[in-house]
Amino acid sequence: KNGTTYISYREYSNDNPNIYSHNLIKIESDEKVTIIRKGETESRLILEKGKRHQCFYKTVAGSLLIGIFTDEVNIDLSEKGGSLSLSYSIDFNSDLVSNNEFKISLKVKE
Repeated sequence: KNGTTYISYREYSNDNPNIYSHNLIKIESDEKVTIIRKGETESRLILEKGKRHQCFYKTVAGSLLIGIFTDEVNIDLSEKGGSLSLSYSIDFNSDLVSNNEFKISLKVKE
């Protein structure tokens, strides 16, 4: 849509299959992806290669602003499917919390 690719999916809880979050991945360019999650936990993560963004993360315990620094963005998508992988770190008050990888593979439903 207008040069932006959207991927929408549900992510189910491991503890209760009746609980899920709605996720939307917005691919704006070869180096910028936004992941929006709505449900029991909510977040809006902006992942842009080589940049740090302050991002919103809401849990049942409360809301916080976290830092997201993106190391790698790899996008290989076509109308038939493909893959998306991201490598990023999360910090809170400038202290490293975790290093993360996000990988998703897509294929056309037959």
